[in-house]
Amino acid sequence: MCRFYAFCKIIAIAAILLNIWGCSRGGNPPDKPSTEFTPVKEQPAETVIEKPSHPIQPSEEEEKEEPEIDYDVKECFEKGVRLFDMESYDDSIGWFSRVIEKDPNTHDAYLFRGIAYYKKGLKSKGTDTNKASYEMDQAVENLTVILKNEPNNVKALEYRGLAHYEKGMHVKMAVRDFTRLIELLPRQAKSHYFRAKANYQGGYVDEAIADFQASIEINPDYTKSYRELWWIIDLKGNYDDALDFYNRLISVHFKNAKPYYYRGLTYYQKGEFSKALQDFNRALMIEPDYPEALEWRQKAEDKMGPGASPEGYSFDL
Repeated sequence: MCRFYAFCKIIAIAAILLNIWGCSRGGNPPDKPSTEFTPVKEQPAETVIEKPSHPIQPSEEEEKEEPEIDYDVKECFEKGVRLFDMESYDDSIGWFSRVIEKDPNTHDAYLFRGIAYYKKGLKSKGTDTNKASYEMDQAVENLTVILKNEPNNVKALEYRGLAHYEKGMHVKMAVRDFTRLIELLPRQAKSHYFRAKANYQGGYVDEAIADFQASIEINPDYTKSYRELWWIIDLKGNYDDALDFYNRLISVHFKNAKPYYYRGLTYYQKGEFSKALQDFNRALMIEPDYPEALEWRQKAEDKMGPGASPEGYSFDL
């Protein structure tokens, strides 16, 4: 046992001497070995961002909106008119609205905006009646602003009357506007035509007939009035009154094909096929390519039978 303690003492003294010798050589005492492993935390490498040789352009999302140009009243109005002429009515309404915001006394902007709403209403009529009704109301509202300041503005009267007519519920207002239009322009065929349409819509058939006839007397080539008038004549069956009208018309406009053609239709409906054939032939002498006259001449010939000829026919003009 004594030997064992002596041996341990020698070992301890040797360790102390070894440590002293290491320190004298500038070293550090060795650390006590550890059984634990502590991983060294890896430091992130420094990211070097190279400066681009050209500035980076922002994406569309990052681009700032350009400031809106504040056009003056004249420029806004001219833009609206150009878009109106291109039938881009939504956009034109927007520009005319700008004009009115800047200067409410620019009456022409109300006129164009009202007509644009009317044109939009016509387009909407076949697909969305509620939208069409709203647009016609907007047309009336804008055109009324004009007529309060300019009661004799014929364009405003015409289009407000048409808007009332298209609404279908304001026939008397339409007739009133067209009547004022006729007072201002008594020799304008379309004014009588418009009032005739409104009168017929309101159930005033005789007044409608008179207006259709007036428009034809003013302009013997006004095809729309001929067709509308004939439709009413044929519906009512008042062929004798129609013959009186066409006879008066032919006495003045004897070189126009349309009165002969429609008088021929009247004779045909009365069963007087020979006279009808004569009038269809006269119409074709004046206008050889008149398609309706060619069609009804064939029908009249078929009714008369083979070898028939119109009585009292003359080619003299």
